[in-house]
Amino acid sequence: MPIHLKRLDGTVTRYRNAEYIPAYLFLPESVLNRCPQELHLPRIVFSFFHDRDVIRVVESNLFIELMMDAYAFLVWPYLGVRGYMESYSGYDPVYIIAHSPGFWVQELTDERILHTGEDLFRSGQAETMAYPSEAVVSDYLAQIIPAAMGKYNLDVVIETATAMRCPEDFDFRQSGVKIDFFRQWYHTRTQRAEFSLEAYNKKRFNQYEANEIDIPDTTTDMEASVIAQADVERFLTGLNEKDREIFQLRSQGWTMEEIAAKLDYKNHSGVLKRLKKIGAAYKKYISDDLK
Repeated sequence: MPIHLKRLDGTVTRYRNAEYIPAYLFLPESVLNRCPQELHLPRIVFSFFHDRDVIRVVESNLFIELMMDAYAFLVWPYLGVRGYMESYSGYDPVYIIAHSPGFWVQELTDERILHTGEDLFRSGQAETMAYPSEAVVSDYLAQIIPAAMGKYNLDVVIETATAMRCPEDFDFRQSGVKIDFFRQWYHTRTQRAEFSLEAYNKKRFNQYEANEIDIPDTTTDMEASVIAQADVERFLTGLNEKDREIFQLRSQGWTMEEIAAKLDYKNHSGVLKRLKKIGAAYKKYISDDLK
């Protein structure tokens, strides 16, 4: 059950972050020495529940950040991933899992390696608790991390992210890989893109046996194609002349740089903005039509 404290104004409210007090006392001294001085709390259980200054620190966001960073540092060697944690983006699934202390603290508690916050509250110990050794902490983590990963399917998440992972996929920052990808996607550095389905199928036919290729019958679903084309034409009538021309040129395979030059834009970014607005308008047009 959550621990409640009586405040100075007489109200009784929940003691925020009290469930992490046992996990704090489980941190080795070497880890705590990396932290700001204000997070070096007395190692007396009684003070965590009766000292107003200690309580204020435990209830702070800084205390939670300490738990996230400290346990990420401790568990990282046991997650089965390569490289230093600092080389991973904060958006990477592996990084996020490492910085989720709830998994590791819960497993330590379930295995009775840690007391619960309620147990410590009821004990009211006044003695100073010694720091656990790094070796002891490492031994416990080596046991509980695989168990926690299996229990919560974290090993599957990490394996999938590692197998399919490109660092840029989980990073909000720009990179050369991202820039090159988008240039190829939008054909901003190529001549007019052309793609022949017939040539593709012929190439596939030469590489594989004919019975492995399922070529669709282009004569089927003609009615759906006609209806779709009619919808596009109706949508185009609602655009202004310049947007209509941009849409048609792009549909014909013109690159954005070629369209920009034809329509006197300074660069292709202006064309890209118009295409995004046209796309958003078409999406709204389709959704309104389905209502």
